[in-house]
Amino acid sequence: MSPERFAELYTAVLMATVEASEDSAAADSVAIMQYVLAEHGVTQREFDEAVAYFQSQPQLWREVFEAVVARLKEIKSERASSARPSSAAPTNGKGPD
Repeated sequence: MSPERFAELYTAVLMATVEASEDSAAADSVAIMQYVLAEHGVTQREFDEAVAYFQSQPQLWREVFEAVVARLKEIKSERASSARPSSAAPTNGKGPD
């Protein structure tokens, strides 16, 4: 698995896990992982082998990790932008102060 594909997959796993844990304290992490892997056409074994490979290659693991962190920052920024109210719209229903 390429570092780019693994970074995309790892990001998806992290996002799904976080989102599920926010929805329910009893989120089934195994089921979440299986769902994400299936969505990406990857088996648990392929994922585990990729993790082992990248962890055994410190420079590649670092590159993957940096790509994951960068993507998570992008997602956070995108969500913050879409959640921000328009500056022209009143925020308290009374108009500008």
